[in-house]
Amino acid sequence: MTLFRQTATVLTLLMIAIVITVLVLNFTSANKAAEDELYQDAKNTATSLSLSLASTEGDTTMMKTMIEANFDSGRYQQIHLIDVDSNTIYKQSLISAGTTAPAWFLSLINIEAPVASSNVFTGWKQIGILKVQSDSSRVQSRLYEIFKNLLISFAFIMAFGFVTLYVLFLIVLQPLGKIREQAESIINNEFIIQEKIPRTSEFRELVMAINQMVLRLKNIFIEANREMQRQKALAYLDPMTQIKNRKFLIENFAGYFTKETNSYEGTVLLLEFNGVDVLQIGYKALQTLFVKTAAILTQKTSVFENSLLVRLNETEFFLFLPGILGEDTLETAYEISDAVEKEIAALNIDKKQTYSVIGLYENSNKSTLSELLMRADSVLAVAKFEYKSVYFNQSDSSSKILGKDAWRGVINRAIEESAFEFKLLDVRDSRNGTRRYYALDVVLKTEDGTSYSYDHFIPPTAQIGLCSRIHHKTIQMLFENPPSVLKGNTCSFKVSMNSLEQQEMYEELVSFFEKYMTHLTFKMIIEIPDRVAAKNLTKIVQYKKMFNGFGIDIALYDFIGENEDHNYLEKLHPVYIKGDVDYFLSQSDQSLSTLKLLTESIGSTIIASNVTSDAAVQKLSEKGIFLTVGEGQSI
Repeated sequence: MTLFRQTATVLTLLMIAIVITVLVLNFTSANKAAEDELYQDAKNTATSLSLSLASTEGDTTMMKTMIEANFDSGRYQQIHLIDVDSNTIYKQSLISAGTTAPAWFLSLINIEAPVASSNVFTGWKQIGILKVQSDSSRVQSRLYEIFKNLLISFAFIMAFGFVTLYVLFLIVLQPLGKIREQAESIINNEFIIQEKIPRTSEFRELVMAINQMVLRLKNIFIEANREMQRQKALAYLDPMTQIKNRKFLIENFAGYFTKETNSYEGTVLLLEFNGVDVLQIGYKALQTLFVKTAAILTQKTSVFENSLLVRLNETEFFLFLPGILGEDTLETAYEISDAVEKEIAALNIDKKQTYSVIGLYENSNKSTLSELLMRADSVLAVAKFEYKSVYFNQSDSSSKILGKDAWRGVINRAIEESAFEFKLLDVRDSRNGTRRYYALDVVLKTEDGTSYSYDHFIPPTAQIGLCSRIHHKTIQMLFENPPSVLKGNTCSFKVSMNSLEQQEMYEELVSFFEKYMTHLTFKMIIEIPDRVAAKNLTKIVQYKKMFNGFGIDIALYDFIGENEDHNYLEKLHPVYIKGDVDYFLSQSDQSLSTLKLLTESIGSTIIASNVTSDAAVQKLSEKGIFLTVGEGQSI
């Protein structure tokens, strides 16, 4: 029970006790006054009537007449005249006329009308004693009315008191509610500073202490974020052109090509400068040329989503365009070549001596980085041999790449025929070998039996805008017929970048969750691409609030540390971030230490994916990463 409820309950009981006590005292006083009134009325009647009876000189008939006259003119229960020997001379009595008070009330008050008496004399001789008893029914009715009025009055007072008390409690304990919210935010690793300091000294000291603790936690996150930015700038950015360098490509190649938006199928472009002589051209002119070339490559390829631009060395620039056919990039390649040639001329450099060569080809097979670069060098060599500024090598292997229309047919058929399978992967803790989660992967099956993994079919699906339909179908399949092994466990489910950027996806998810979540037998984690979380933070925060409303956690996958600022992690508080094993193993101890400090400060953990050997598990454990995802099984 909250402090508010405890205090309110105690004060309410105290108020009720006070009100009841006052009510009883008031009513007891009214009851006593009523009895006194009955006695006084009877006493007055007895006195005045005895004086009248004295004038009759003992005439019984006259006395009876007077007694009847008084009895009829007032409200009396009885008038009784007896002689000195206690013999009745005359008695007039009447059954009570009745009262409007209910029986339960009469049993509570139990009021009796007192009997008043007066001696009757004729001269100095006493002829009898007159006894008078008033009718109590009228007093009972009046007491009942008084009782009702008291109840109404005290009910109003209590209601007013309760409202006043409630308002006062809200005002006085409002800081306590803020303190509670702040404490809960600390449990959830959120950094909330309470700006309004309470006036109550105890609350003020408590708020200031919590604010100091939150500031320290927030500073840990900020410093870790700054350190990651500094390390990234030193390690992964070319200092001259400020684009990615060769080290980034080597260490993040595997992670980049497992990203859902970056299929290994696409076009590779390699630009090389020939005739670069610092002594003849000058360092400043060469620096300007390389910086301008990087800007040209960035600007000309900005229309292609998820492109990867790297400066391999002083004279070579590497560009990969995922999911793009070589023929679609030829025009862009010529534009790049023309723009670079103009920059060379603008710097008064002899374009016969110093010039650029561009070689490009289509890649349709999953290759290592060395294989990719070796083929690019071969294409570039042909371009030089044939004296071409732009050379496109179109091999037979390019025919293996499915076009957009072919993929559209494959995807639509799979959706219509529910041609998807689920593969469960164990997320295990290497410290004790226990399973922490199930990671759910989706596999697309074609008519000829070919299987496409999620990482394979999602990039072309994004190109043709069918991601939301795929997720709509697969989530429906999962909710309507969940694998029995998931009962009582936790399961993660990937949602693509393309889907999250579409408003209908949000509405469809809300509809699905409202329909199925109350009957779902397993806990769900929605995995969102790290890139989309960083670049579309406002929208993802909206998704997070919706997920939290249904008891669903959020996590990030395809993490390769490519974002310059990691403040988005503070806003999202993912339960974990997941990246490729090769990415984590390629990181220095200092980089991983900073990343772990960053994630631990917000209550997140790190998961390494695509872990297929015990040796890799051992190496990750030595680096402090204990949660791993290996190979799964279809269900």
